[in-house]
Order: sequence, then structure tokens, then C-alpha cells
Amino acid sequence: WLRVRDGEWELKVPIGDPADRTGASGGERSVFREIEGAEAVAAALEAGLVPALAEDEGKASGSNLETRLRVSAGMSPFASFGTERTRLELDGCG
Repeated sequence: WLRVRDGEWELKVPIGDPADRTGASGGERSVFREIEGAEAVAAALEAGLVPALAEDEGKASGSNLETRLRVSAGMSPFASFGTERTRLELDGCG
């Protein structure tokens, strides 16, 4: 997963052998290496997932990473989500 949450870039990379599909019906993974921050995410992407980023001269920070992903790698958002949360309190337990 690559996303921006609360204005911060996050990347989740599956841990383990991608060829090991024991018990998997669709390639699911439940353990991920989590990378946070625009510069760290850009470095991880440049290192192997999106090598085209390494070829541009941009320095990753904030929305600039999105521009680099769009221009250098031809990527674009495919979904946008919002969450509404409600907090409830049970008498005397809050």
C-alpha cells in the first residue's frame, strides 16, 4: 500500500518470499514493513519498486513526491477514502 494519511506518506511492503503462496487464495500478506515520511518512502520506492524515481532529480517532500510519482513513474491515485469516527461512552466506563 502507498498512501497519504493525515498529510503523511506511508508505504507498506509485504515481508517474506512473494513466491511462497502457502495458504494464500489471492497473494494475501498479513505482515508488512511500514515506511513513513516522504523521504523514506521515496528512498524505498527508488530502491526497487519504482526505479524511475531514482532517475529524476527531485527531492521528495510532501506533495512533491506525488508530483514525482505522476511525472516520473506515470502513477496516479485510483481511490480516495474518508473516515468518520464516533466515540461512545458506557455509563461510568469512559
